[in-house]
Amino acid sequence: MSTLSRQFLSGIRDRYTALKATDDRGLQTIEWIGLVVLVLGLVALVAVAVTAYVNSQIAQIPG
Repeated sequence: MSTLSRQFLSGIRDRYTALKATDDRGLQTIEWIGLVVLVLGLVALVAVAVTAYVNSQIAQIPG
């Protein structure tokens, strides 16, 4: 194997090792936080809609 081939393969191996060693857990945490915020927003929106509907129905009850 030529010197150039060895250097090339060594460089590729080093880059692969560096990429494999990176930590992506922070990105996953951000995704979970975004998902939780989205779900809580949807729950709040549904709660407001149900409350408005119930209040409008209560106003129609004679009494």
